[in-house]
Amino acid sequence: MGISWEWVQCCMFNPQTEDNLPFCGHVGGTLVMKELTVPWTHWYSGGNINEFIASLGSTRTTPSKCDPHNALYDSLFTPPSGPEFSLLGRAEEFEAVVSVSINKWYNSRWAHDFLDSKKPLGTITTVIKQWVGHILLNRSMNIATSATSSAQVKTATEINGIPTTMFCNLKALTLNGLLPSVAPPKALATAKDMYVSGVAKLQLSLFYDDISSEPATRKLAVQGCEGPFAFPVIEPGIEDIRAIGALLEHATTATLIPAKAIVSLLMVDFYNPLYSARRMSLMKHVPDSAQFDVNTKTYNVIEQFTANVRASPGASDPASPEYEVLQLLDTPDDQYVAKFTERVNSYLKRVASRFATNEITRQAAIDEYMLFAEGRRRLYKGFEDSKPDGAGLDEFRLTLPIAMQPDPFILTNMTETGEIQVMPEEEAVIFKEPLRKSRDTPGSHPVVRWASRGGCPARRR
Repeated sequence: MGISWEWVQCCMFNPQTEDNLPFCGHVGGTLVMKELTVPWTHWYSGGNINEFIASLGSTRTTPSKCDPHNALYDSLFTPPSGPEFSLLGRAEEFEAVVSVSINKWYNSRWAHDFLDSKKPLGTITTVIKQWVGHILLNRSMNIATSATSSAQVKTATEINGIPTTMFCNLKALTLNGLLPSVAPPKALATAKDMYVSGVAKLQLSLFYDDISSEPATRKLAVQGCEGPFAFPVIEPGIEDIRAIGALLEHATTATLIPAKAIVSLLMVDFYNPLYSARRMSLMKHVPDSAQFDVNTKTYNVIEQFTANVRASPGASDPASPEYEVLQLLDTPDDQYVAKFTERVNSYLKRVASRFATNEITRQAAIDEYMLFAEGRRRLYKGFEDSKPDGAGLDEFRLTLPIAMQPDPFILTNMTETGEIQVMPEEEAVIFKEPLRKSRDTPGSHPVVRWASRGGCPARRR
């Protein structure tokens, strides 16, 4: 039996409805999978089958409370005399389908948005901000975790494979040879005792929504636990990364933004790969329309963008994102790859070094990075909960933890030194409304404090 997929997501390209559908970034209309690598927190795979079977607790002849209908041994999934779930497809197989589908979708979307009868459109309008948004905004997200399961935390000596994607958008920066020599550090790991201490300090726990009341109230499910695997983080989503890839791959036909400009935009606040208020604020300088130059095969987007930035009040303020992006764009063409690569690699080395120093410094790093990861999880939840008419979909309540301390919670940013700092008020204000709406939901827990109301709790030792 063959299965075909067909989807229509025209609403994703309507300014009145874009970014308002589930998952804070299921923006392209393609198949979506919130994890794309091991250990597959939410998917059945070859690596977690034993834990999955054990968690159900059923046997071939006896159901369990977690599996009252004995689905584990249903004939659709398990043959009468074969291994459990041997008839069920695994995450690794579906990932290949999803990745190919996303690639095809964005190639088709690029052709739809920029070509007419296989020739580049002379003038483009609304598609400009939709595509540049994949660079400056986070219109999609994925979930990643360490390789250490919650069960292993009890016996392991180390938490292995802490995701480097929480520190830098490595996949986007290395696309199609943008910065080919950017190299992530060796797998990050920390002592189990330090990790457990960090969980306890934040009182990270899992909650569920009790739907017996109206509206539903959030209640404690598992205290002192981050979910199926340790150190879950929100990372840049494949849809954004694939869209950037499509722009680069089709540049010989029609260039929306040159490669140097793309990597320059990505380098703004690059140590905050998700929910960067600095990158987001640059969207206001993106032009509403652009013309195609048949000689250079390029739209005049970056020329207009640069002119708008130079004319802005922030252009002369060294602390502004406008000043930062101009410095990046003005880097000589024969130097920017080496200079940008050195900055990224030096930053990643500083992060890695914090995991390899004395015990006090290592504990401080773990505490800070767990606080930082919690803030990004809250931003994701806040954006989902703030969507109109309940369109948001935060279905990961039992697999993404929430910190009960500090309360109120303080959002933080990463810095290029590899340390965190309290998110400045002028940046936090961008995120206030979605988080306020999430916070004000009866029974939701806990609230967020803004930078003007206190210091960074990770620094209070």
